[in-house]
Amino acid sequence: MAKKQKNDIFKPLAFYDFKAKKLNIIKYYNLIMARLFSMIEFNDEFKKDFPDSIIKKWLFNDGHFLLFEKDGKVHAFSYSEAANFDEWGRPRDCIVANPYDTTLSGTYTRGVNCMPIRLTYDETIYHDLISKYATIFSELDITTKKLITNARVLAFITAVDDRTMESAKVWLNNMENGEESIISDYDYDATGSAAAMVKAQPLAVSANNAIKQHIELMQYEKASCWNDLGINANFNMKREALNSSESALNLDALLPLTDHVINQLTSDLDEANKLFGTNYSVKLSSSWENIQEEADAMTETGQPQEPEKEPEQEEQ
Repeated sequence: MAKKQKNDIFKPLAFYDFKAKKLNIIKYYNLIMARLFSMIEFNDEFKKDFPDSIIKKWLFNDGHFLLFEKDGKVHAFSYSEAANFDEWGRPRDCIVANPYDTTLSGTYTRGVNCMPIRLTYDETIYHDLISKYATIFSELDITTKKLITNARVLAFITAVDDRTMESAKVWLNNMENGEESIISDYDYDATGSAAAMVKAQPLAVSANNAIKQHIELMQYEKASCWNDLGINANFNMKREALNSSESALNLDALLPLTDHVINQLTSDLDEANKLFGTNYSVKLSSSWENIQEEADAMTETGQPQEPEKEPEQEEQ
């Protein structure tokens, strides 16, 4: 008898619960956050000293992390601010509480033995933004599930008594099984007395129209999400192909927040390099880098760049 082999390649199938809103919001938050990690790329020296994914998790989730020196070595960890500030209102002391290595826990002073590295001036911008859209996407999923279910219903069947209702159920089951069937009902008799009837009530709203409107809403919200995060994802109300000029209309609106992120990180890393004698740096990456290059090309030429066309092949 052949031995049954265990499949260890895939995880067991998990059925998606559309009604578990809090859990689905967390899932969407993690999904958007994972994509957002591709926005920036640290140089090789930084990635050699610190785990890239953990640093980015601190940056995009908490809005900051701390570079500090202990026993002649530069470390990185999350931190909290002490209740004392310099003349610019910046935290003077930073408190590190590392449960994995308690020797690194303690209070460090800005500009003396530590340097906070911030993502933006308001450290909750991305956390709040992603939380907002994760909540919207979870709500849209629930509506999608309801619309898909309702699309199966062409009309409601109503019956005035149990006998007619059971006859209608048998008819539905037979139709699903591909069998011919008849619904037994009654009509008004000659004396005008009421008799059992089965009726089909059409839906008040077309399911197709509702689905189309819902799809447009989903596309709008997803495009708005990525536009807010600095990705060009135009929502096309024209239902036609967009030319390069139309695609470039909101390019200027995408850049300020991304520029602020790079300027803030670069400024803080420069301060850390002066303090610790390191050579850490950061740059844009992935789609954000492509958008910056497109904007730079537009600045030089004054025109949006059309995609290069492949040369036509001559007929033999």
